[in-house]
Amino acid sequence: MFDEIYSPGEARSVAESKKRTASQVVVQLELPLKYYPPNRPLKTQLDAVLYHFQLLDADMIDDLLDESIDTLQNQPRSLFMQHLTLIFDGFKNAGDSYLEAVDGFCNVLSCNYLKKGFRLVGNKSENWMDLIFDHKDGRVEAIFQCYIFCPNKDLHPGGEMVYLFPDI
Repeated sequence: MFDEIYSPGEARSVAESKKRTASQVVVQLELPLKYYPPNRPLKTQLDAVLYHFQLLDADMIDDLLDESIDTLQNQPRSLFMQHLTLIFDGFKNAGDSYLEAVDGFCNVLSCNYLKKGFRLVGNKSENWMDLIFDHKDGRVEAIFQCYIFCPNKDLHPGGEMVYLFPDI
């Protein structure tokens, strides 16, 4: 468990000033009700990674993920993070300031059936991406796109699906 809690504005500077790894920093926050998890502190690395997905902050996501994770979406980590940065820029250019997260699961028996994930939807564009966060004990072990995702909330965004790697 993490031993200190910081506000969102303090997290990066504290991590840098104390030479901590970002995975040691927990952010205490009060989020609008649209966010998941609503109105509760971030207790796990998964919570923190999801929060920074919602804030479109690829640098902090890279800092938070364990260094032992060298591939994401079956791609080298550095390439995944480059694509994620471009995708976040696309959301921002479409007018989005955050992504709403709705939990759900993979709905394909031959794939990652029932693995937990999130539909991340732009607050203005309503463009979305469905991601599975493979995790154990609150630690992210893998992140990959899900193409047959079943959100737990009836949600039909009006935008377009965004692909991490369109050619895969």
